[in-house]
Amino acid sequence: MNQYDVAVTPSPYVVTSTITKVQIRVMNLSLFTSVSVSAVLFSDTDFIGSKSYLLEGADYTNWGNNDEYIVDYVLAQLGLTPVDGTPVVLTTVDETSVVVTPVDVTPVDETPVVVTPVDETPVVVTPVDETPVVVTPE
Repeated sequence: MNQYDVAVTPSPYVVTSTITKVQIRVMNLSLFTSVSVSAVLFSDTDFIGSKSYLLEGADYTNWGNNDEYIVDYVLAQLGLTPVDGTPVVLTTVDETSVVVTPVDVTPVDETPVVVTPVDETPVVVTPVDETPVVVTPE
């Protein structure tokens, strides 16, 4: 069967799920400015959906070094409460090590390398000697 696009009369379509677990993770951090977090919603072991939140201003400041603040913030946004007496479990992520291998490269010319970071402010990197410049995206 081919795909058919059918216009229908607008009607509510609601699916109700029971959320039993939320995984909360910091996704992006802009130092002294904001943090974005992801909340992945589960019903037992079934994936239900995900939400993203940006904490800035007072919310970012109140986070400080207390991750419980982010947990409470996300749960409040979702309208959820933790099960009484159940501890919040921190699961550490095994971060893969990065191995840097020196590369013998002959420079083509003396043109500076321009790197544009996430905030779009150009940064000019001018090699001082014949050592190659290796830029790895974050």
